[in-house]
Amino acid sequence: MARRYAARVALACLAGTLAACQPPARDSDAQATETAAADADASDAPAEVVTDTQVADAPFGAVRIEQVAISNASHADSGRLAISYLDGDKVVKSYPKAVELGSFGAMSGFRIDRSFSDYPMVIAEGGGTWQGQTCAWTVLTELRPDGPVKVAEFESDYDNSGAVERSPTSIKGEITDVMPDQSFKVAFTGTRNFTALYVRDGDKGYKLQGSKDQQLTGC
Repeated sequence: MARRYAARVALACLAGTLAACQPPARDSDAQATETAAADADASDAPAEVVTDTQVADAPFGAVRIEQVAISNASHADSGRLAISYLDGDKVVKSYPKAVELGSFGAMSGFRIDRSFSDYPMVIAEGGGTWQGQTCAWTVLTELRPDGPVKVAEFESDYDNSGAVERSPTSIKGEITDVMPDQSFKVAFTGTRNFTALYVRDGDKGYKLQGSKDQQLTGC
């Protein structure tokens, strides 16, 4: 009887049910598989990296601006500026998402400008490409004693050459003619040339003067 049972088991294994004849997986093998899967998930997880740091000397003290990029980010994810008000080496106020701009977890960059008012202005740029159209925006953030405040935002770059073969549009704007506490202009050049005027409305920030002819409307 025992010989007949052994023969039937051997035939079953040869017939394609070999998995049933194998010994159960060891716990160590299962743990190794779980560890490898966890490591793969961790490598794909978004990670934040500071790509640029600048310090602005404001009338009320030092302000640190950090440009933060996110790895493994999607097209819809923006980069950001983290702004910290300092007292020596101590952070007294923190704004981790003071400015959010760009795509794929990154923004183009930023600079500090002191020509707009008594307070430093952070000028940040960022954009992306959507279906062959490339667009970028510029955001102006004033570093006031009570915290950073966005005072202006405008589309500063548009190019549809990736979507249009004949007569594509390409226009880029640059800030010019800054009048402290009063106004600034954006000179657009390229396929179409025009100038936009932004006038300050007190603490509310800057307002565009004129109609849509003085701004880009792509993307």
